[in-house]
Amino acid sequence: MLRHFLAALAYRAQKALRGAPEDFGDFEAGNRVRTPKELVRHMTSVLGYARTHFRGGTYRPEPLPTLAAEVERFHEMLADLTHHLEIGDAPIDTTPNKLLQGPFSDAMTHAGQLAMLRRLHGSPVAPENFIVADIDAENVGPAQPKPRSPDPGWSGEVRPELLTAPSVIAATATDLPAVMRLVRACVEDMTRRGIDQWDEIYPARDRFEADLSAGNLYVARSHDQELVGIFTLNGVQDFEYEEVPWTILEGPVAVVHRLMVAPRAQGRGIAKRLMAAAEARASELDFAVMRLDAFTMNPRALQLYRGLGYHEAGEVVFRKGVFRCFEKKLPGSHA
Repeated sequence: MLRHFLAALAYRAQKALRGAPEDFGDFEAGNRVRTPKELVRHMTSVLGYARTHFRGGTYRPEPLPTLAAEVERFHEMLADLTHHLEIGDAPIDTTPNKLLQGPFSDAMTHAGQLAMLRRLHGSPVAPENFIVADIDAENVGPAQPKPRSPDPGWSGEVRPELLTAPSVIAATATDLPAVMRLVRACVEDMTRRGIDQWDEIYPARDRFEADLSAGNLYVARSHDQELVGIFTLNGVQDFEYEEVPWTILEGPVAVVHRLMVAPRAQGRGIAKRLMAAAEARASELDFAVMRLDAFTMNPRALQLYRGLGYHEAGEVVFRKGVFRCFEKKLPGSHA
């Protein structure tokens, strides 16, 4: 029975992960909610705890860099536990029933959470009749069969805004109220997450009014015209940038300021689309280099720019603390 349960866990975990978008592993559904990558690591951890009742000792897995690596380790743990059960090892200081009601059930609960995160991310998985699923106690690996009896009414469609990239255009005066609502929502969200980067002083309304007047403010709207992101693009470098040891020195420099994504739209790759639009627009304006900075206490921003190929050139200190400076040669430039 326990071996079959572990096989069902492997099946349900892969069902929740199969066909997930590339950015799903780092999706953050809310304050202090585990990302899928963190959740799979936790599943491995609770199963590792179960394994200590066969081997003794302790188990605490270190974070791995990608969701794929975490999933591979998860299935390796399942295989190891299955082996102990297959050869008839008796658990130490507990019973099979206790393993089932404790760590095994915990892990199954988290598999359901993975499926819930898929829906919140906008890429839901189809329901099915699990009674007829092809679950085999010999198979706890990642190569799980597809559903035999998926819901006949399931369309398989995801939300339209995830199929169509948000349109990024220059802002107009009519966008300003929505821009300021988005700014307030972002400041509140960052504060809840313990990131003391922005407040009522910066970024203030007069900044966006100036950006708008200069034609440097850009907005992104979803398919239903909801404002989901903003950024400012110009050639203005803060004087603190003069002390940064930049390495790309040839050609005119563009700077991205105040890039934000609405909290309810985060985790869908919109920040990457905003940066792609900013780079494309900078190239159109004959800039050769892009520069920007990110708060050292904002791990999402740091991860975003590193993942987009930006080089870390140094640091600056603003009112709120230390910011990392990034640079990148723009495609098509001769810098």
